[in-house]
Order: sequence, then structure tokens, then C-alpha cells
Amino acid sequence: MEPIYYKISMARLALYAMFAAIIAIAALAAVPRSLAQQFQVGVSPPVISMGDVARGESRVVKFFLVTASSNEMLVSLESQRGTLDFFTKDEYKPLMGQYSEQDASGWINFVTNPVELKPSGNQVRTRGGFITGWQEVDFVLNVPGDAEPGYHTVTILPKPSVPVDLGPQGVNIVAVVSTNLLFRVAPGEAARKAEVLDVTSEPSGNRYHIRTFVKNTGTVTISCQADRITVSDSSTSRTFKSSLDFIGPGETVALSSYLDSSELPAGSYQVGSDVSCATVSSSKQASISLTGASVAIPPLAGQGGQPSLPLYLIAIPIAAAIAYLIYKRD
Repeated sequence: MEPIYYKISMARLALYAMFAAIIAIAALAAVPRSLAQQFQVGVSPPVISMGDVARGESRVVKFFLVTASSNEMLVSLESQRGTLDFFTKDEYKPLMGQYSEQDASGWINFVTNPVELKPSGNQVRTRGGFITGWQEVDFVLNVPGDAEPGYHTVTILPKPSVPVDLGPQGVNIVAVVSTNLLFRVAPGEAARKAEVLDVTSEPSGNRYHIRTFVKNTGTVTISCQADRITVSDSSTSRTFKSSLDFIGPGETVALSSYLDSSELPAGSYQVGSDVSCATVSSSKQASISLTGASVAIPPLAGQGGQPSLPLYLIAIPIAAAIAYLIYKRD
């Protein structure tokens, strides 16, 4: 007969294994921040204002990468399309009416990329805090001959490469701050204008594809969204939004939105579409017919897209139950 002490030890072993797994998961999820290596990259200045530039002109621009970290880093530089968020600051709000949303990120050419950023060994006190290292960065702004008039922005984002093997720390914290390039292409009038031409509907599977046609009647690229589309009749209505799209001067773009066929019965409806392009807006009323879409089938119970539990939250109680049964049996 098998010795009783052997059975007890196996049960205890199962319990010990379960508790060890729980402790390991908790430890991985809560590595102390004090043990983490920090990699921080900032810029100076945060906004590079260049004033007026002419079409076909090239300029060399400089700024500094700065860090408060004690680690060497290889920093890649990436130019990104500017956004309207830049104009949320009071000092730049008056410029939004003359802003071109033309993508100018491709006009940037970095002289050296990536850039090596090393700590200097000395701390320098600045208005933003202490820095331990800095590196000058040069790039060339090449303004094409077909550049739109008005103000343009480009975001320059530092992307530090951090070591894969961090030793006992096991975790790294990466913090970066971008800089924004601001300039005005002159001469020329920057006019932001738009007009809603029509609103249409057509079946698309079990949905209706609602399209709002917007024409850019100005001289610069703008971003537009139908932020309120209402489909209604005398007894019911539905309200929703469209996609956001960039529209170049003279272009007409269809802003897309979708309505499930289960939302409204087939029939004739009035539709109103209110389009916002940040500094300008336009609207349109029209009649549409919602017909031809297949019937939307609601999901079965348990198949409605509910988020599933992580595997370990399922495995832990199962392991606990098995270990308990083994222990009780012995």
C-alpha cells in the first residue's frame, strides 16, 4: 500500500504550486516604480515659430533634444501632420481662421536621424526642472511650389530606443515631449469655407449607408465631420455622426455614416446633416428613402460582444478547486 504521507505531500504540493502561481502573477503586475529605469526625452523650444516662408524656399531649422535621464539613448525623429489641437492655447487661437490643414510633414528633412543623446555628467537647472544632457538637432524645411497659403504646423516627435535587457529592473518608463513647427506660407489668402451639397442613402448589407457630400469652397485644406445627422419622420428619429475627412480646395468628399436597418423601419424620411469644419459650418435638409437593406439579426445571448475574462482569472479558481479536492480526498 502507498504510504499515507506521500499522498498528503502531493496534495500540499498542489496547493503550494497554486499559491506560487498567484504570487508570481501579482509580482509581475506590481513591479515597484522605484526599480524602474526611466527614459525621458524633451525638446527646447516646445514651439518653433518661423514667421513667413515663400513657396519653393528651403530653410535650416534648429532645436534641442534634452533629457533628465542618466541613460544614453538613440533617439529617432518623426515628423507628423499637425492638428487643430495646437490652436487650443489662447495665444494661437486667433490664427485658426487662417490655418491650412495640408499635410506638411513630408516637407521636413532631418540632417541626422537618429540622434545620440548622452548625459553630460552635469545637471543644469531650467525653468522646467533639471536636465542632464542635450543635443542640437538640425533639419531642413522645404516648402513646395504648390503649398497652400496660410499657417501650417508640423509636429516633431522624438522616439527613444531603450535597451531590451534592463537587468534586475525589468521595467522601463519612457516619457517624451514633442515640438511643433509653426510657419505661414505667403503670399496668398487662406480662406476656410465649405458647403453641404446633398445627403443620400443606399443599402449596404443590413445597414443604410448615409453619405453627406461636402465641397471645400475655400483655398486651404480643411477637416470636416457631420457631427449631427438626424433621420426622422412624424413618429420617430435617430441621431448619429459621420466620419471625419480632410477636404482639399475645390474637392467634394462624401462623409460616411451607417444606420442599422433594425433602427428604423423601411420608408421615407427627412434627414438633416450639420457639418462642422472647426472654424466654419454648413447644413443641409433632404428627403431619403430607407429601403433594400437586409434585416439586422440581433446577437444570440452570450454572443453580444461581452468582454471575456482573462485566462488567468479562470485558471486560478479551477486550480484552487482541484487542489482542494485532492487534499480532501487524501
